[in-house]
Order: sequence, then C-alpha cells, then structure tokens
Amino acid sequence: MSHHSAAFGLMQENSNNTAKAQSKGPFEVPRIADVWVQHIPIAPRQENTAVFLPPDNIAIIGGIATKGNTTATTDLVQLYFDRGKSMEYSVADGKIFILGGLAETATAWNAAPASRVDNPGTDVWEELDDMPDARGSAAVGAWEGKIILAGGLKQIQLVSPYAQDTVATVSIYDIKARICTEAPEMPDARDHAGAAIVDGKFYVLGGRTNASIRCKNTTLVLDLGDFNAGWTTLETRMPTARSGLSVGAVGTKIYTFGGEGNLEVDSGVFNQTEAYDVETGHWATLEQMEVPRHGTAGVSAAGKIYIPGGGEVIGIGPSSYFDGFAVLG
Repeated sequence: MSHHSAAFGLMQENSNNTAKAQSKGPFEVPRIADVWVQHIPIAPRQENTAVFLPPDNIAIIGGIATKGNTTATTDLVQLYFDRGKSMEYSVADGKIFILGGLAETATAWNAAPASRVDNPGTDVWEELDDMPDARGSAAVGAWEGKIILAGGLKQIQLVSPYAQDTVATVSIYDIKARICTEAPEMPDARDHAGAAIVDGKFYVLGGRTNASIRCKNTTLVLDLGDFNAGWTTLETRMPTARSGLSVGAVGTKIYTFGGEGNLEVDSGVFNQTEAYDVETGHWATLEQMEVPRHGTAGVSAAGKIYIPGGGEVIGIGPSSYFDGFAVLG
C-alpha cells in the first residue's frame, strides 16, 4: 500500500521532528530525450511526497523510513517527519503546507486533521486550523493561490478485516485566506491516485478504491477556472490500471510511473512508464522503470521528472533508489 501526503504548491510544511540536510548546490538536468538517469541514493523511504523548491532544490517529505535513517546529505534538501505517515503536502507562495494526513496507531492509520505551514527560509512552523475533512493519500495540486485535494483515505485498518475507507471528497484550500472549502465530489471515490495540472485543468489519474489491488484506469478532470462545473472523465483510458503511481507534467504531456496492485509479478509493483498528451488525447508507452516502485512522488523541474525512493514491493518495502526521467525539451 502507499500512503501519500496531499497538498502541493509553493508552500510546504512538516511536523516538529524535522531534520534538513543543506543543499550543496543546483542539480544538473541532462538535456536528453526521454531517458532514465540514476541519482545519488536517499535514505530508504516510501509513502513520502516530494516538491520542487525554486531555484534548485527538491524537498523529500514525510513517509515511512527505515528505522535509524532519519537524514541524508546529498545535493537535495531532505525533510523527515516522525509523527505522520501520510501527510497532505503542497508548495505554494514559497512555503510548505501540511494539510491533514494519516497518523498511525496500533490497529490503524487514521485521518489526522492537524495542519501547518513552513517557510523553508526560516524553518519556523506555524500551526493552521485543522482540516475540516481530514484524510491522507489524496491527489494534490497547487494553482493560483489554492491547493486542491481530491479523494483520499480516512482510515486503513492494520488488523482483520483490514478495511480501507476511500472517499470522493474534494477540498480547496485558499493559502491567503487560510480557509478550506468543498468543491464538487469526484464521480467515484479513489485514493493513491496521481495528479497533475496542465493548462488550468486538474487531472486525477488512476488510483484505487478500498484495496491496493482494486486499481483504476480512468482519468478525472476538473476545470480550475470553474470549480462548480464539476468533473469530467477522459474517454481514453490509461493503458495500465494502477495506484500509488508517480506523476509529473512536462509541457502538455503527463507522465505516469510505476505503482502497485500488479497481480502478474511477485513484487506486486508496476514498472510501466506511460504518457498522456492533453492536446492529442492519446497515451504513449515509454521506457520502463529500471527499479519499479510505488508510493512516492514525481517532481517536475527543468524538463525532468525526479522520483525519489518509494516501495519496491506491494505494501511496505522502502527503497533508497532515486532516478529521474529526462524529457527532450
């Protein structure tokens, strides 16, 4: 299973137990066409999110880390949190926002409403009002001062019957007013979906409902210029139904990587790389992942999509592998 945070924009936030490795300088982006590039490994983790912090850093946030590995020094900023397993993150206005998430107990991961905002330049965390409809593993995007959270999980039981509570709720968080409002629900409930914003439209790709093997191959779209118009569903389905996938957009193409729920391999993890062109409405199959993973984020920066860590087996299996997919730009 994967457990993600859900909030992205130019804001990001984390819990009080934070360790940050200082950036050693800008990362280099190879200008080559659609190829995989391996990067320096990170401390093993999955169910993390990651965001781009201009001008030249990536913050890797939250998730499940191998015990004893709390920080790592690379040319990236890495933020680690102990209290939340699946927080909802976003970057907006130069800050990191945590908007709810999942918190672990002995028998379940339950929705946790606590929210915070951090200015990476000062490392001062400000408490925000609790999320009114908290959940984790939502699809998240940031757009024009708002953070969109779509779907997610209210609970994952860790004991029999191992039930999962997936929702179709959509929340819009205004980063200036610091208030959260509801938008029209998605046509169906889903969690662990991918998300991307292209040309003012919010795409929610794949995901699952109430179990890691109940994967979806549909893509839902919300026009961010008219929230009240509600959702539409793309006619063209994803070539591979999957959840816990990593997603990044470059230009008018949305790239999808990995995921879990694969019944054809022992690991239960997908290695597929597929791209959707919003202009043509077509999907393309691209070079597969060298190390298939689920439960991490895709970070788009300078024509490349970075994918740090993730899980190498269905459920829990944190990986240190860090690669990127370079797109001809």
